[in-house]
Amino acid sequence: MSLITLSVVQSLNVLASELPSVDVYSADEVYLNETAQTKQTLSTEELDQRQATKLEELAIYLPNIQAARVGAGGSEDFIIRGFSLGGRLMLDGVLGNQNRFVRDPATLDSVEFVKGHASVLYGSGAPGGTVNFVSKKPQAKQENTFKVVFGNDNYKRSVIDSTGALADSLSYRTILAGTDADTWKENVRDRQFTFMNVLDWQYNSGGKLSATYEISHQTYPWDFDNVYANGAPVYDVSYVHPATSNDQWYQRLSLGWEQAIDEHSWIEAQTYVYVGDREERKVGFYFLWRDDQPLFGYYQDSTDDYLQASGKIAYLRNYQLGDWQGTWQFGLSKVWLDDKFDSDLAAYTFTLDIYNPDFDVELPSKDQLAPRDIYTKTAERGVFLFNQMELADELSLSFGLRKSNFETRQTINDNQSIDNQNSDISYSAGMIWEFAVNHKLYASYSDSFLPNVDTDRNGESFDPKEGVQYELGWLYQPSSNLHLQLSAFDITQTNLLTDDPNDPAYSVLAGTYKARGIELASQWQITPQLKSTLNIGLIKGYVAEDNNGNEGNDFFSVPKRNGSLWLSYQANSQWLLQGGAVYQGKRAGDLANSFYVDAYTRYDAAIQYQADKQNRFNFTVQNLTDINYVSYSSLNDYVRFGDPRTIRLGWTHHF
Repeated sequence: MSLITLSVVQSLNVLASELPSVDVYSADEVYLNETAQTKQTLSTEELDQRQATKLEELAIYLPNIQAARVGAGGSEDFIIRGFSLGGRLMLDGVLGNQNRFVRDPATLDSVEFVKGHASVLYGSGAPGGTVNFVSKKPQAKQENTFKVVFGNDNYKRSVIDSTGALADSLSYRTILAGTDADTWKENVRDRQFTFMNVLDWQYNSGGKLSATYEISHQTYPWDFDNVYANGAPVYDVSYVHPATSNDQWYQRLSLGWEQAIDEHSWIEAQTYVYVGDREERKVGFYFLWRDDQPLFGYYQDSTDDYLQASGKIAYLRNYQLGDWQGTWQFGLSKVWLDDKFDSDLAAYTFTLDIYNPDFDVELPSKDQLAPRDIYTKTAERGVFLFNQMELADELSLSFGLRKSNFETRQTINDNQSIDNQNSDISYSAGMIWEFAVNHKLYASYSDSFLPNVDTDRNGESFDPKEGVQYELGWLYQPSSNLHLQLSAFDITQTNLLTDDPNDPAYSVLAGTYKARGIELASQWQITPQLKSTLNIGLIKGYVAEDNNGNEGNDFFSVPKRNGSLWLSYQANSQWLLQGGAVYQGKRAGDLANSFYVDAYTRYDAAIQYQADKQNRFNFTVQNLTDINYVSYSSLNDYVRFGDPRTIRLGWTHHF
């Protein structure tokens, strides 16, 4: 399927028959995106078979991807090719919710991991890559699914998923999902409820409107991470006080419109509005001062109210110039966020022992609390032009550019303010060349940018961080039974803030990060019953320039070597047996490289039994050998651990 046709099919199948099929970028869209960058996908089938509690526990099976940290357990984030995404995750190609939030996998059709971020298509972002959640869409055929899952740590989960046609031109999808579980951490309980309803209306032969309403309630508290002390991670300890709590509501309204203008052109538009509020109490530790001293206590009561709007509209037109054919895309996008965070906090009023924290402590009184109120308003606007073309049967090209304007205004306690306004121009280019039968060579160049939210000693706004990725890859797919993909990349990010050598209280643009590496991904149907998936990642990420004494140091939480192997054996029409291992090498624990965390190998297994057409059972064990391991670390008191042995038994009923 061509990428031009794909852009239509992903959102409006009916348009594919109205528009001419142009065979641009004939490489399988599963493995490459529009800009000829490596792409890997986790499908809903994989999510169901593995029953993963957290998406990052599956994502680390992909090369050069690690779990990251946003919100101490209350959000999800990833490190791709050495760079944390900072929670900037996409939903159906548009920037998703930027407040603390964990998307329920029941609402997802797939998750796309694009290696390298192309700001031309996606706006601001970290240079390592892009994560795009692809949500489930209504189907014309009536399908209903009920699922229940039970597991250790009192894990209970249920999902109802129903889709079908309400009329000839109107279809729906309704999803209800709920989870209630304890965790290995004392005083941390995870409760989540999600409702999503989608309506698709095909109002004529070339047009469709879609509307989505989603509401979610989540209670996972701030879990305060863990620490690395006296030369080792401190496992099996929780620093979460029983008074810690979180009550968070999230709502989303999405509208989509797609309309064929004529046989050569069409319009696609999406807009999302997010509304959220959170009431939270954090009681735990502030930071680790010394290994031989207790942790300083921390207390905060807060409320957070936010409103976010994200949208994109694009005009697309197919064209032909002699033997050349392709499509132009011209579009506008905007993201707007208004966040009001009010809190009262206190630190140092109590302490917690590193190894045996005693929560029988006196919490601070109201008189000891200090207000810290933060009001943040951000906006990003972009106009972009993108072209894909086929110059010959064996050669396809793409190129694009984008002009972005952005601003951030932040006020702290009504008197300390930051006002940052700036702009950026981004470029991208890609090529796919089928130089021999079943062999494709691909190459890409992609720009990315991220605003620097700060000002210099003169109160002037900083230019944004700038990222550039060069990628060269080889794709070999002689049949549906074998896929090999090898890629090499080089990423440079400049304009990073470091200390001003004349006044450390301020910053200057003097930092540069670099990452380069190689990735191998393969899928091989060894026999009709046995399939293997192998991924290997090699990367060197380091600080190239810095005023803070870190020049030459390794990136934190980025192993130089990582890999995975997953085997699937279809014993018969009913039994599917799966198992594998994921390896993450030794990693720096912080940017100063003051400590390193050990490598680990985690073993997982899954069994699926299809009893009949209506009933399926899944049994999974993650971390079979119950090892302790560090999943992420950025400081000696910002250490996160992977889950211990996790057992799940699920039943799915189709009706």
